[in-house]
Amino acid sequence: MEKIRDSETEARQGYEDIKELHDAEADAEENIYCKVSHRAEDEYAVTVFDKSQRKQTEAFRRYRAVCLLLGIVCLAQLLAIVLLSVKPQNGACLTGGRRILQTNISREYRCVECPWGWLGFRDSCFYLSKTRLSWEGSRRNCTAAGGDLAVVANTNIQNFLSDVGTHPYWIGLRHNKSLSAWTWVNDSPMTQSYWKENGSNEECVILRGGDTSGKNWLKDSCDSVTYFICQVSL
Repeated sequence: MEKIRDSETEARQGYEDIKELHDAEADAEENIYCKVSHRAEDEYAVTVFDKSQRKQTEAFRRYRAVCLLLGIVCLAQLLAIVLLSVKPQNGACLTGGRRILQTNISREYRCVECPWGWLGFRDSCFYLSKTRLSWEGSRRNCTAAGGDLAVVANTNIQNFLSDVGTHPYWIGLRHNKSLSAWTWVNDSPMTQSYWKENGSNEECVILRGGDTSGKNWLKDSCDSVTYFICQVSL
């Protein structure tokens, strides 16, 4: 009987040992599954977080680029407004033009520019021709350009044209037979003259460019052909 009991005890003990071993193996497998599962979940969470962070970073970069572009546009507009609103100082013009008196009462000035190929002096633009025409042909050429033959109204203009010119030029002075007087193309009378000689009876006047002696006007036939000077008042 005792042997039978011992055998039963040993069998029961063996069964319990096998069960404990089986339970231990099951627990080990469950721990391994949990670890793998948790690791996968963690990696997925990190991946989702990285993608979300990259999207936010890209959106921020685009927003910053748009803000920078808008800032540049605003600065350019502000600079343009400032340049247009700044009044010329000390006789300087922003565009390289000339500063002329607009009204004597308010002493206001404005900046003007002469057409390409024209020379600016005081409140006028002058064009020294490269071709030769008669006095009438020269005048038609000047009026077609919006001006007329040059009127030498004072010594400053006389000296300027004498200095910049290098040829003989028609100017806008002609003898008026009906008035028996010299008049300018703007119908003003000649009040100051710079004759080199007065012996000729011709009716049109040439200014000899390059002659700065102060006496460089010559009378010539209006049908003669020579260079000419146009003037546009501003």
